[in-house]
Amino acid sequence: MFREGERVFMVGAAGEPTCLVDNALSAGVHLITSFVPGINRIDPDVMADKTQVSALFAHPQVMRARPQQFKRLPISYGQFTRLLRDSFPIDTAVVQLSPPDADGRCSLGPMVEFALLAARNANRVIGVLNNRTPRLPGTPTLWASDLNEVVEADTALPNYAVEPDDVARRIANLVLDIIPPRPTIQLGLGKIPNALTQGLSTLRDLTFHSGMLSDGIMQLQNAGALLPGATHSTTALLGSDGFYEWAQEQPEIRIAGCDEIHSARILGGYERLVAINSALEVDLNGQCDLEHAGGRAISGPGGAPDFARSAALSEGGCSIIALPASVKDASRIVPRLSSGVASLGRSDVDVVVTEHGLADLRGLDTPARRKALIAIAAPEHRAALEAAP
Repeated sequence: MFREGERVFMVGAAGEPTCLVDNALSAGVHLITSFVPGINRIDPDVMADKTQVSALFAHPQVMRARPQQFKRLPISYGQFTRLLRDSFPIDTAVVQLSPPDADGRCSLGPMVEFALLAARNANRVIGVLNNRTPRLPGTPTLWASDLNEVVEADTALPNYAVEPDDVARRIANLVLDIIPPRPTIQLGLGKIPNALTQGLSTLRDLTFHSGMLSDGIMQLQNAGALLPGATHSTTALLGSDGFYEWAQEQPEIRIAGCDEIHSARILGGYERLVAINSALEVDLNGQCDLEHAGGRAISGPGGAPDFARSAALSEGGCSIIALPASVKDASRIVPRLSSGVASLGRSDVDVVVTEHGLADLRGLDTPARRKALIAIAAPEHRAALEAAP
């Protein structure tokens, strides 16, 4: 099915064409992918010696086992969209779809992201018709007749769930205090976003425009927190089986490609856009590293740079970074970013929140920023931060 050296694109998260991943890796292809660490696995033991992988996120297991065969692309989703559209040739796009309906249309189900764009630009499209891919009312479709090859599958979609801890809840409560009325919200996945979603249930008239949505939006609908009649836009759904089932009856959930959801032009049209992201380190200038921990790459920028910049410029909006003040006795507020890599520049961050408080950086000069950030660091690390040059 795959030829050695051909450039093959596959999306990750709930759109991973699981039944063909190892097939491609063992065939010596150049796999280009948005596989998400912890959700989608790239098995280095399956990879042929001529296989190359280019990914938007770090996959430490592959990077350790086959460092010469793995390339991490340190760019945002919005940047990769432009690259894929304009100058990144794809020989074969592998797209997971629902089986066709009576008219011959196959739904992309819970994951569009880069799939539709890759399919339009590829020389060959392989459709994985997965019986478990739900047909969602707000998702684009492809004609079965436009698929060059078809593989039938019956593969469970990945589930995602994480329980917030007390630190995440304290951070979420502080974030809630700075969300404006009738906001449009972007948030990611993890303990803090899950805790925040629980807190958002007390608010009203919320709209979401986010790279990914999970079970939380279902809970917010049940709580009456969503703006009546609003459309909530995303590139992907990832959650429980019950969430995927619920989404089949939700025409107000719209799933579109990154060329729309991460578009600066579209994001620039929102007032009160609130982007809530996390970071692995924040330095005393307000710069953020979203990619490195312990001296090695473990993730990627994802869509955070696209949303953070737009939210910082949005009328009435806000770009928020929410993170625990320390992990394993190491401060995550640091004098300088350990890796030297700023995934988010200081001008893209309005407010930094830890369990110890919030640092509103808007309008502050460099010394005032430093003081505000030290004040929300873990108390045991503040003296060292104050003494740092």
